[in-house]
Amino acid sequence: MEKFGRSQPVKRVEDLRFVTGQGRYVDDIAPEGALFAYFLRSPVAHAEITGLDLDAARQAEGVHLVLTVEDLEAAGIDVALPGVVVKNRDGSSAVDARRPALAKGRVRFVGEAIACVVAETLDQARDAAELIEFDYDELPAKLDIGPGGETLHDAAPDNLAYDFGIGDEAAIAVWQAEGLPADRLSVENGAIINTCSRWPLIVDPQLQGITWLRQREADNSAVITQLSQKNCVEKVMHGMVEGLPI
Repeated sequence: MEKFGRSQPVKRVEDLRFVTGQGRYVDDIAPEGALFAYFLRSPVAHAEITGLDLDAARQAEGVHLVLTVEDLEAAGIDVALPGVVVKNRDGSSAVDARRPALAKGRVRFVGEAIACVVAETLDQARDAAELIEFDYDELPAKLDIGPGGETLHDAAPDNLAYDFGIGDEAAIAVWQAEGLPADRLSVENGAIINTCSRWPLIVDPQLQGITWLRQREADNSAVITQLSQKNCVEKVMHGMVEGLPI
């Protein structure tokens, strides 16, 4: 075994301060006079907001500010969270659903931020948030990962954000006919391609995908080597389709 190589243990030097209470974290570093923010978050996955009473929270001890999406908009702030819109396989633009920084009219997932409380201490901000009266009419939740079901965003009535693909679908179909278990390379089956310097690692309980790729490597029709994290799946699939080493 190489002394300096892959998969060698690395001596940890940071543990002593952690186990003796001397660790320092970002939460320990605050300028003098800094205020603390705490977010009231949705307890349900999908609901219409019917009421939000902030009076008690705004009058609580130590509270400097309580914000909702309406306050942000009144201040002229663009409340939309940034996002990237890709192209569908047919060339059309994917859904550009508006996602506000604080919930507006409806909550769409458990934990979505509804209001922000700013106070002199974190405990004061948290206590004030608990005084907010949040009323809602619960709606059916979307639980699976396929299209259809209860609409979450009006811009995507079938809950399909985009239809995206890379590589040569016809070539993949041929490979599948030759034995590639392409049905396992899917979100539903949780199959993810990652790579090391020797073998591809596939989350494939029955090992059909990794067996097939090893056979391909043996006859030099697929060469899998180490990749950077970014775009790794695209590089693997492109190389496999085009017959190129990666």
